[in-house]
Amino acid sequence: MVVDHLEHLALYQSLNPHIHTCIEFMMQHDLSQMEVGKYPVDGKNAFVMISEYDSKEEKDCAFEAHLNYADIQIILSGVESFGYQYKSDKFIKEITQSYNPDKDVEKYNVSDYTKIRLSEGMFALVFPEDLHMPNMKFEQSVKVKKAVFKILVKTID
Repeated sequence: MVVDHLEHLALYQSLNPHIHTCIEFMMQHDLSQMEVGKYPVDGKNAFVMISEYDSKEEKDCAFEAHLNYADIQIILSGVESFGYQYKSDKFIKEITQSYNPDKDVEKYNVSDYTKIRLSEGMFALVFPEDLHMPNMKFEQSVKVKKAVFKILVKTID
């Protein structure tokens, strides 16, 4: 997982060729002005989802991981806590929702994790080996607007 400020995103382009495509999309679109919804970026290779929500109590959030896509989760406004744990049997207590191929997600309960504060202008880049728990409140619940770019990392038939 990578956590950084948006102005540094280009430093990570070598990790996956679709990151460059997402950066080009961001240069052509004001993400903060986009309506909630799903938008194509490059066919199956990349798309973006814009969401708005009130950050939640930790107990109301869940750890998740993906098989085929990496995420670039960008905070457009607000602040949240973001849980992280490497996908290892050592920390997985149980799978709480088995893999859903339509949503490319599996959910987990973990025994220990790191909590990171993400605020406006920051992003978290998570890969399939990164368990992550987004949407948690930081100190108090606030309205959050987020863009999540989904970037293909494994071949899909």
